[in-house]
Amino acid sequence: MTPGMTWMRKPFVLLPLILLLLLGFHLCLTYASEPFFNNDESRHILTGVFFADVYHDFNEVLPNPREYAERYYCQYPAIGLVTWPPLFYMIEGAVMSVLGPHFWVGRLCVAVFSAWGCVSVYRWIRLSFSQFASVIGLSLVALTPLTFIFSERVMLEMPCFAFVMAAVLRFELYMKDRRSRCALLAFAWASAAMLTRFD
Repeated sequence: MTPGMTWMRKPFVLLPLILLLLLGFHLCLTYASEPFFNNDESRHILTGVFFADVYHDFNEVLPNPREYAERYYCQYPAIGLVTWPPLFYMIEGAVMSVLGPHFWVGRLCVAVFSAWGCVSVYRWIRLSFSQFASVIGLSLVALTPLTFIFSERVMLEMPCFAFVMAAVLRFELYMKDRRSRCALLAFAWASAAMLTRFD
């Protein structure tokens, strides 16, 4: 790399470029579809819509949340609230209450979680290895078929992955510096992973 291009070595420049390149791969290879993946994607979308409606009807929900949920379930029996933990749906519902209850909003939420997971992978590898090794490791993780497929589907794998990688990164930082803030964040992100996908 020429001396005039040393700015490319900065993580705040290189990491967004890698993420944009990965986004380009996704946009080139993706296709318009309905939420059909693995028979669960439609439930993950509808449960997000449920939470968006809860936020919208909060004054109605507050006196009797169980009655509201039962009435909602009778109308839309595809919600997955009793099957999976609620954290991703609460986040997805909050975003849907701002951007609207659309399939692409759920995909956007998963894409943001995927990017966060990739950033955590990069930073975790960077703790012990060179920047080149971190870029290679991040690319291998992001382009692995399983990761690549799940990062464009509204499923719980990538949000859980992001929370787990954030917890691993913070735990490694705690082991290195012994700062209590890192231990607390590792605990918080691990708990968030469990509240996203318990298995």
